[in-house]
Amino acid sequence: MQVLLALALIFSQASSGMLYFARQVPEDVSIKVDGDLSDWGWMAPTFCSKDEFTYCSSTEDDFDVVAWVAWSPGTNMLYHALKAKDDELLTLPLEERQRMWRWDDFEIYVDADCSGGDYREPYDSRQAQQYYLYCLPGGKGGHLGIFGPEGELGWSLRPPYAEYFVKYEDGVIYYEVGMRLWDWLDVSPERSREHILKAGDVIGWKIVIKDRDDTPTPRPWILKEGSVTALKGSGLIAKDSWRDAGSFARLKLLGSDGEISRLELEAWRMREQGRYDEALEVYKKALEVWDGMKGKVDGQVWASGRVLYLRKIASCYNAMGNFNSYARSFLRSLDGFDEISSSSGERYTSGLARLKLAVECYWKGEFDMVRSVLKPLEDFPPKLRLKALQILASVDIEQGKLNPLARDRLRWQR
Repeated sequence: MQVLLALALIFSQASSGMLYFARQVPEDVSIKVDGDLSDWGWMAPTFCSKDEFTYCSSTEDDFDVVAWVAWSPGTNMLYHALKAKDDELLTLPLEERQRMWRWDDFEIYVDADCSGGDYREPYDSRQAQQYYLYCLPGGKGGHLGIFGPEGELGWSLRPPYAEYFVKYEDGVIYYEVGMRLWDWLDVSPERSREHILKAGDVIGWKIVIKDRDDTPTPRPWILKEGSVTALKGSGLIAKDSWRDAGSFARLKLLGSDGEISRLELEAWRMREQGRYDEALEVYKKALEVWDGMKGKVDGQVWASGRVLYLRKIASCYNAMGNFNSYARSFLRSLDGFDEISSSSGERYTSGLARLKLAVECYWKGEFDMVRSVLKPLEDFPPKLRLKALQILASVDIEQGKLNPLARDRLRWQR
């Protein structure tokens, strides 16, 4: 997350719901899409770990993500660079690429003009797109595609409209991609309408990083110690976005540099060296600076930035092994996220994140924290409310507030 103090933020386009941020590539920097991420050294990652995504289904050490997001007015491209820790590469050959959504891949959803709606019918992938990038079996070479009519729209995935690089090396998948965006994407450049990127823009956007493991694991609300999820990965909105572009998150394009960016880069360099305690203090200072901007920047920008800083603070606590402070900071970020959420997808994602955090607290014996995470129950989506009640009932059993015979009933409900 790169939140800057440019005046453009004060007067820029507002948006409802949570906002994420993309830095502008400086004029003296050129992004070469080649898998060497050293040319991203001018900015801190947008997401420094899997803990900084709204929802990460993995609690295990064999998966992690570092991700950068930026844009350039010179090339009119949106850029992404990622390092995804993955102990085993599980992908498909090129001829089966349209089934890659169930395997190790990186997906980018884009609705450049925020038109929303059904982007599958009647014009599949024209007004919004679901892109995917993956490494071919063996770890050499990759493919950038569209889940949809790739044969018709594939011209937009090649230079000069897009460039990409992907490799698997030493247990890490490196993804790098730059692409032009489209308000309308058709069978040729002449029939398409390119989106012109500019500071202050808000676009429909969502990223998902998937890690397929063949070992079955239970769902996050089942109280079984160890891995707590059926699918691994990090994302911003847990709701399936196959059809509805209105379920995407939102990305704000930022302009000039500022003190906040310098602090973020300083903290990131400390994290790279394992100096998490020092990075934590820098993030706290950055949050203090950001809190001082309340009323001086757009309210949605300020509230979203605060959520993202709290996640960075929580991530540092987690890396330091301070679970209680991690849980409290992440819960504060979820509370802030809920205050600005505007879609059912955001509320569902928050509910899943709370269930996962509650299970983690349960196994740490932090029963009071479980209750804090799971209230108010009426705010949970109906599909998740029963799961929250089951976790609370399990806490009651542990604390002697519920007849142990209820355990059999809970097992049957699951």
